[in-house]
Amino acid sequence: MKKRLLLLGVVAALSLAVLAPAVVLAGNQASQTASTSSAVTLDIRNQAYTLSVSGVTFPEAAPSSTVSDPHNDSDGVASPQAFGTGTSKPVFTLVNTAAYAYNIWYTITEFTNGVVYNEYYLIPDKGADVADAAAVSSVVFFDEPRDSGASIAATGTDAAMKDVYLKIDLSGLGGVTGISVISILGETA
Repeated sequence: MKKRLLLLGVVAALSLAVLAPAVVLAGNQASQTASTSSAVTLDIRNQAYTLSVSGVTFPEAAPSSTVSDPHNDSDGVASPQAFGTGTSKPVFTLVNTAAYAYNIWYTITEFTNGVVYNEYYLIPDKGADVADAAAVSSVVFFDEPRDSGASIAATGTDAAMKDVYLKIDLSGLGGVTGISVISILGETA
């Protein structure tokens, strides 16, 4: 008889556990924010590595065409990006003024008004020959920080300077102008 009572007690306890209501825990949420300050050690400069650049302009072209001859606001329209052996000129250059090597990251916002369908970049060593626009083939991911796959050495050497080439595919929209922002970021290598 003792064994029966013990078994009945275990079955009754299991039944009560199954029939008990579920407990829901209430909670609150909080937002969080973090940021880093901008480093001024990666300068965006002109084709001669000497003057600051604050803007890049792609010239007007037909809808759905590729534009590979932008110019910067320092060198001007008379000196657009160019390709060829011994004649390559980037749209702008990066100069590392820090004592640290960096992996180069970028953030490029999507162009307003849907004017650009795709953008591409190439970041070769200072003075490297770029045969043609087909070499500018790394696809930009708009609106998110991305590792460019390139690094830049600490100040004091030619490796502390990198050329940047850009090209865009225009959308099929006609008669529109758009703006985008490019940010160059450095992550300690």
